[in-house]
Amino acid sequence: MKSVNRVVTILSLLAVVFLTACGGGGGDVASSGGGSSLLAASFSADEQNPGQNSVSLQEGSSSGNRVTVLVQVTDTVNLTGGTFDVTYDPARFTYMGSSAGDLFESSGVTPIYGVNEPVSGHLVIGVGSATAVGVNGAETLIRLSFRADAQGSGQVVLDLADLLGASGQAVPGVAWFGGTLIGT
Repeated sequence: MKSVNRVVTILSLLAVVFLTACGGGGGDVASSGGGSSLLAASFSADEQNPGQNSVSLQEGSSSGNRVTVLVQVTDTVNLTGGTFDVTYDPARFTYMGSSAGDLFESSGVTPIYGVNEPVSGHLVIGVGSATAVGVNGAETLIRLSFRADAQGSGQVVLDLADLLGASGQAVPGVAWFGGTLIGT
């Protein structure tokens, strides 16, 4: 029940953001400022080839001290969204923003995206759609951009995570995999 209440709360917040047309957090991945341009950022996935009914973080593009992390869903049916928390090391990395994935958009569905402003390396993310879609293979739910501010690495953990099915209930048996941000 706790999970259902959390999902309802997050989706309600997403609806308010969508209806009022105020940014909703995160910004875009082109944000500038800070960090050393001498650093190189990369990402290493905990699971390179996740199985069906899974969500994993994978490296997208990287350039200089910036890296995009893809939140990918693999082989899941009747999906209407997802809610999850992301934690990372804010002493070494800065969250720069988010951008839409292709999971819903490629099906002609317009989802609602919500990402809170980061607090101490913690993000709360929600993606929702009124129409259910199936995922064959791996498709990106949302893209997260980070900047390396110092050398070293830090785990990126997915927590309090649920994919939502057509009924609005959590999809059972989903495996979630994080990874590691790296600044060199």
